[in-house]
Amino acid sequence: MIKRRFMKYFIRSLAIILLLYVGMDVELMLYKYQNETGIVVPYMLFTILFPILAGMAIHLPRIAINLFHKNRFSFDWVKLFSTSLPFLFISFSYYILNTTLTTNILPHSYRVKLMETQTIVTISGVILGYMILNSFKKRDE
Repeated sequence: MIKRRFMKYFIRSLAIILLLYVGMDVELMLYKYQNETGIVVPYMLFTILFPILAGMAIHLPRIAINLFHKNRFSFDWVKLFSTSLPFLFISFSYYILNTTLTTNILPHSYRVKLMETQTIVTISGVILGYMILNSFKKRDE
């Protein structure tokens, strides 16, 4: 029993590491493309969406197990919106800050802090991806 659990978690960890490795290759490819062509949108969208995908990958095994056991699901919209909207804003803030619409809306200090580092954007994306899948709940029958 312990050996089976260990292998399950180990394989899950390897799959997430593989996803991160492939994501790193794609990010480097898009970064080179951005430097060669000057088109920043693909790289920027990838840096926003990949952490969300990684967060979903963390929670995906639990969802898959529940679907395998044929449980009925519903979606907790209140949980999704109350917990995910702040992280959604932070995840997309890097892209939003590069548009001209936000130059007069957001304080300059907030824009400067977010432009210096993408760590908070990445962490928020991972949390957002996890919370999206965590909003599925078992339907009471």
